[in-house]
Amino acid sequence: MPRLRLTTGQRGYGPEHQKLRKRLLPYAYGTPCPRCGKTMEVGQQLHLGHSDDRRSYTGMEHAECNLKAAVDMRRNAGKPRVHVDTKVQATRKTLRVNVDDL
Repeated sequence: MPRLRLTTGQRGYGPEHQKLRKRLLPYAYGTPCPRCGKTMEVGQQLHLGHSDDRRSYTGMEHAECNLKAAVDMRRNAGKPRVHVDTKVQATRKTLRVNVDDL
């Protein structure tokens, strides 16, 4: 049976999400990815990531990191989280931007 393909809007990535991503993208270059801690560079594909419960944004992330997190979340649905990568936690920095100032 073929899988139903939802639009970006149906998946929660409508016009507001896309506008916010476009506004934040220039500020992401040269800052660490909140998922892996590596620097986000011009030319890399970046996503506007959100928390696992989809209630808030985590900021710009490498597309690969964002998609891996989604796969991991689906695989581990219902399983307790038992491991936190302290290396990533220690290098994580937060980019705080007031979107009204952009």
